[in-house]
Amino acid sequence: MDDSPDRPHEDLSPEETARREAEKQALLQRLGARRSAPAAEPTPTVGEAEQEHETLVEGPTSTEINALLGRLDAEHEAAMKSAGESYEAQRMALLAQRREAEDRESRRVDLEISEHLAVALTAVRAGNAAGTERDATDAERAVQAQQAEWRERVAPAIQKARETRRELLAFRREYGPTLDEVLGMKRTDLLAGLPLVGIATSRSLGLVTQLHRNAENARSLLDGSLRTIEDKAREIATLIDSPHRWSGGVNSHGVRNQETVREINQALYELAMPNEALPALNDMMKGVTGCLDGIRQLREQFAGRPEVTAVPEPMLRGGDLEDLKHPPRPAGDTGPTRAETSMDLFRDGRRTE
Repeated sequence: MDDSPDRPHEDLSPEETARREAEKQALLQRLGARRSAPAAEPTPTVGEAEQEHETLVEGPTSTEINALLGRLDAEHEAAMKSAGESYEAQRMALLAQRREAEDRESRRVDLEISEHLAVALTAVRAGNAAGTERDATDAERAVQAQQAEWRERVAPAIQKARETRRELLAFRREYGPTLDEVLGMKRTDLLAGLPLVGIATSRSLGLVTQLHRNAENARSLLDGSLRTIEDKAREIATLIDSPHRWSGGVNSHGVRNQETVREINQALYELAMPNEALPALNDMMKGVTGCLDGIRQLREQFAGRPEVTAVPEPMLRGGDLEDLKHPPRPAGDTGPTRAETSMDLFRDGRRTE
């Protein structure tokens, strides 16, 4: 390119001038130069346009670029954080929905497996029977024989205990509410309307005390008998069904597992105890009935009498009771004399020869 000042000038058409101006502005924009408003710039001459076209324009500074990078990183970090929070929120919501669906599905009865289950159970049951017969060893046969012997031996006692339990349950259904009501009555309420002074006081107190005692004994015997039947029947079944717990070896009479046999015998003895509970319970309920009748009759007998409304006097004890038995003599009355004994002398501090 000829840069001499004497080089000839080329006259440009307005279209060519506009085209070159557009190229210059495009170049300046690519280089990052700031463009001022076109109206404020004077129209360059042909020489000025060529000289400006050949001048290099500086871009943004490093500080400005760092600021742009910082803003870009901040925007990226904010976008990533927002996206992460949105992801976590959606994921937690979906997990909660899955848990609800699984819980809802688990509570439904799956009828589709019923037929398959029946077939599988039948096959396994048949295999169990065949395998038990095929794989049973001599020791297993001995255990099975011992269990069969013990079950046959305890069967009558277990049957009797079941019958007793049915009778006790019938007793509880019949008299349980009455016992609960009597035990819930306060002593002061039962003594209301009963004579608490005079010779009938002891009868009033005795009826109330005996009523509560009979009810408490009946409740205790009833509950204890039912509990004994359940516990001992379960204990016997556990002893028989647990060969790994058998102990004792063989005694001199040829009895195997003698320690286990002793435990079974003790459980059978305790299992039979409730068999005698029902007669005692019936007697106790008769006692409760008698006490209630006695309280009713005593209230009717002393209705409206002063013994019912009088305030009971405290029981006399010690010196007060002696004064009641031997009231003091009036003044001046020496009373009958008696012979002085050696004991009297000791009381007076004197000695006897």
